[in-house]
Amino acid sequence: MAGRLLRLWIAIFVGGAVLIYYGVREARLASGASKDPVSVELSALEKGGALTDTHIVVGKHLRLFPAAIFSYQGTGEPQPHHSVDYTYYPVISPEHPFLVELARLEQKFGDLDKLPDDQWPELKSFRMLVKTTAFSTVGMIPGDIVPGERVQGLVINSVDSLDSEERGLLLQSFPGMNLDNVIIVEMGRKPSSAAGAGALVLLGVLLCASGVVIPLTIHKKEKQREVKANVAHRGRMSKAKEEVRAAMAKKAAAATVPAAAPAAEEEYVGEYDDDEEYEDNEDNEEYEDDEYEEEERR
Repeated sequence: MAGRLLRLWIAIFVGGAVLIYYGVREARLASGASKDPVSVELSALEKGGALTDTHIVVGKHLRLFPAAIFSYQGTGEPQPHHSVDYTYYPVISPEHPFLVELARLEQKFGDLDKLPDDQWPELKSFRMLVKTTAFSTVGMIPGDIVPGERVQGLVINSVDSLDSEERGLLLQSFPGMNLDNVIIVEMGRKPSSAAGAGALVLLGVLLCASGVVIPLTIHKKEKQREVKANVAHRGRMSKAKEEVRAAMAKKAAAATVPAAAPAAEEEYVGEYDDDEEYEDNEDNEEYEDDEYEEEERR
């Protein structure tokens, strides 16, 4: 029973803790976000501008899929069939310094195909990183730079960040870049309402409380049942002892009662013939007559 109670407590308590965690996350995200997305100029952010809202929409941009990083299910090197959990890819505006320089060189040489390899500009940094679950397998992730029309989502820096491995992979493509200044936008995500986030937290608190109260209540009832069982057992034992003592007392009383006196021997009365009895009586009478005559003579 103790093992079942422990598993029940762990399951309920963990469930409550998870709800509290996500409720707090949603509350933090919702605190700086408007219900409707706010239009943001990516070029202004690339020049050092700050966000005024965390629910944003960005216009035309370029998606740098060659620098994408992703989490996948599998071992060894990623294969096209491996399932993908999520993907990060950088985006830059058409006014990004890299594209401005590339346009200048294209105009200078007439065609980028004529551009010498040693004169290709270096893409050193970006300002926005998009997180998406749109690609279910590794093979679905594009390998080229793709133009995009729109990105709408929620800035998640306050609740989510790159782990050390993800940071290391990005730094391989952008050496020396300060990743702390990167804005991470989860595509398609919208802020939860304050009421919804509060409901998650409240439900989590109730579950955590239940995870403590319910097992304790069950344990208390089990103890009460054990006590009742012990009392009943002691009652049965007391009754049995009383019965044993009564039986022993009865046995002892029977042992101390004096034994009945043996029956007196009956005086043997022989059977006499009537003639013999008559003769004895006559003899006695004659004896008595003789004694009387003797007394008279005296």
